[in-house]
Amino acid sequence: MSSIIITSHDVLKTLQIGINRKSQKENNCYNYFFTPNVSIRIYKPLISVVNKDYIVFKFDKYRNSGMYHLIEDINKRLYSVVESNYNIEGIQRDNILLVNENFVYLKAHLPHKNSKYFISVHNKDTDQLSGTFWLPNANAVYDEVVLDIRNVWQYRNKLGYRLELKYVSL
Repeated sequence: MSSIIITSHDVLKTLQIGINRKSQKENNCYNYFFTPNVSIRIYKPLISVVNKDYIVFKFDKYRNSGMYHLIEDINKRLYSVVESNYNIEGIQRDNILLVNENFVYLKAHLPHKNSKYFISVHNKDTDQLSGTFWLPNANAVYDEVVLDIRNVWQYRNKLGYRLELKYVSL
């Protein structure tokens, strides 16, 4: 299934989003999946933390205020889609972003199996897609990344997002 990359508030406002809920094995635990898949493109993110399972991107809240506000609006819109279809009243909601005084952080899972990553890599020098994603060093900067919002999860009385890194441009 293809993804819609939300690039502006106008795209977000006009986007028709459907939702499906799937139960997890444990009681009161669900995953909410969006149709179409929703993605975010981020330019020049700094890699704050990296390990084999996830990566944390960091960007300046004030220099990138447009992107910060767009992601905040995506957060509100997707939670409102869940809320308009399912009863989530009284459930604590994690923000898609972790924000401190000057910086914004986004945690994205790295889809992989047996140390093989399923992430598209574009090399701007050769203008080609490479088949191999390697874990970067902390404090490295990608030119561009695309993060898929895979789902909103509900674990008992808490909601949160699962983001996955799908594309990097070097």
